[in-house]
Amino acid sequence: MRTMDRLAALFFLASFWGASAPTASFADICSTPAEFVCAFSQSAADRRRELQALWAESALNETEKLFAGNRGVLAALQRIADPKPLPFADAQEFKHFEQASRVYYRRLRQEMDLNELQLREFFSLHQEFIKQAIDRQAYPPALRAEMVNKVFATEFLAFERAVAGEVQVEGQWVRGLFEGSLDLCGADGWRKTAFNRGVKIEVPGIDLLTGMAINRVGVGHVVMACPRLYAAAYDEATKEYRPTASLLHELGHSIDEKYFAKVYEPLVRGWEKRLPVHKLWPAVGGKPEPVSEHVRELIADHWSAEGLAVWLERAPVAERVEMAVGALHSRCEMVPSRGHPSGRLRIDLILENASLRQALACPAL
Repeated sequence: MRTMDRLAALFFLASFWGASAPTASFADICSTPAEFVCAFSQSAADRRRELQALWAESALNETEKLFAGNRGVLAALQRIADPKPLPFADAQEFKHFEQASRVYYRRLRQEMDLNELQLREFFSLHQEFIKQAIDRQAYPPALRAEMVNKVFATEFLAFERAVAGEVQVEGQWVRGLFEGSLDLCGADGWRKTAFNRGVKIEVPGIDLLTGMAINRVGVGHVVMACPRLYAAAYDEATKEYRPTASLLHELGHSIDEKYFAKVYEPLVRGWEKRLPVHKLWPAVGGKPEPVSEHVRELIADHWSAEGLAVWLERAPVAERVEMAVGALHSRCEMVPSRGHPSGRLRIDLILENASLRQALACPAL
């Protein structure tokens, strides 16, 4: 990336947390959370799009140079520049797209100057917030310990590494991960923000009988963040990534209703009483989805709120609204889909959380 382009990018990242943020008001975020959180200026949204285009265009140009003369791969590059829905017409088309994507994501990583060690530390910070949130629940000690263990057993996997084929995983899973990741994040990496997947990972080990090094296949959870999340979370002023509701949410999936259904029964009953069905996204064919279809997402959002409360409580009260807005803003662009309420509704529900409202000095509901 040219020096002037990089300076423009850094200006944008600084403005994301500064001039583009709405005036901090405890009353507004308490009473109309989604409306307040999503009230960023249009100019900020335009700058965000320009920056993404800058990074993507540079990465695409470099990839195109590498594959000059390869018509199949060059045609596949157009699907990155103008993403189209999967699946592909045939195996050869997919192979070309896979070649193009792997080079594109390596280039994109260079353009964004991603520091993987820093990103892993960033993820570990989210794990610590969820741990503290669990520790202050009135659960039996053994249950708290089990939940904390599942959170810390969840690993961070750099999305662009997964797509570029730079991770060691069971061969069959690599293809499913590649397709699923691009489907969720978009071929250019700018659609969704993060996701949690149950995976089979090859872990280096030692055969106790022979003493020889072997790879064992372990089953667990990984959280992957799309490149867009890195851009939104980075604070140029402090040279650090700020915590985000998205990563806290994905960690929440490691301890959601699938594993601890009994724990969440009181929460679910409360949602069933309060949430009118028409607020949730109607399924294909127009049939409304009941709360039961959204439970896993709502529970993950519950832990997102609990983790945000832990983080905000560390900061001066006067800074907490701006911090909360920055952490939640990526939810604004999320459209409803099967099992997922709209992003704005989810912001409103997150701000119903008692711990988060207390951290933001909101009146109790």
